[in-house]
Amino acid sequence: MSIDQTSADTPKTNDLGPSGVQLDQIKPAWDAITSWLAGTKAIPHDVDAVLERYGVFQDEENLARFLAALEIVRVWGDLLGSPASLTARIAENPNYITGPEVPEELYAAVVRLTIRVENTAGTVVTTYDSLPTLLDPAHGTAKERADALKQVLRGENRGLTKTIDQLATDSADLRARLTALQKELASSVVTLTTTSPLNEANRTIGALRAEIETLHQQTATPETEKRIRECEAEISKKESLVHALHDVFSTAHKVTPKLIEVCGVLEYLGGVVRSAKTTINMVCGLSSDEQLSTADWVKKALGNASMRTQWQELQDKARAFVQHAQVTP
Repeated sequence: MSIDQTSADTPKTNDLGPSGVQLDQIKPAWDAITSWLAGTKAIPHDVDAVLERYGVFQDEENLARFLAALEIVRVWGDLLGSPASLTARIAENPNYITGPEVPEELYAAVVRLTIRVENTAGTVVTTYDSLPTLLDPAHGTAKERADALKQVLRGENRGLTKTIDQLATDSADLRARLTALQKELASSVVTLTTTSPLNEANRTIGALRAEIETLHQQTATPETEKRIRECEAEISKKESLVHALHDVFSTAHKVTPKLIEVCGVLEYLGGVVRSAKTTINMVCGLSSDEQLSTADWVKKALGNASMRTQWQELQDKARAFVQHAQVTP
């Protein structure tokens, strides 16, 4: 089946525009997550260290559950990675994100994928620009030129659809990893919130302040003065915990949405590349040799100049993201 060359109903480019892939949302989202994780790491993760820094707690079982959740968050944080950890990894191994293996750290995997986005978008632009030369009538008959185009667009070895397929697969795999971690992290955040020693710390502060007020109303003795100092020291420890937990819980509700935001970018990217492949297959499968051997017709079928512009914009976005992905000195 072929498409009538004079018809206005030529195959349309995808509705999911490549320029709509918001790669510039990823690093700010990751920075917010990294900042929150840094706050959780500022709190000791073992009981003895907590007791030394923040004083005693009556509900030891609840404290143990809180610290266990905090440790899980730290493990997830290490797996997420960050611009700082990526910079350190690349310093140790310059090929960390350009080698054949997908990095275990998810931020590094995102940067690796974005490099592939840049390369794929560049290939699309180059292919589009090469159409006039590829389909020049001097380069053979209509069938020969059409066959050459099909080889470039969806050849078994180096066809554009093969490159697009790999990008779609990589994007889907990474999104699946991020989604799984997002769910685990969300569960840990809930556990942190429900087992937080914050309420006990505030109750202790209130009780100790009341005790100090009572002691001040009594005749001063070495014993009362000593007890006041003990209460003040314990209040200082508990206030330190309250401050640390405030920093953690004031932004905890943003962590899951930020990861969902990154997953959304990857989902949109997957839609773009799948739609691009559909368009290419439709153009190649439903068009005559005469149509496929005409550069202007093929350009229109693939989306005209707007398609090239959008893939160029995606390439530029990907390049900008990669350039700013690490921590600069």
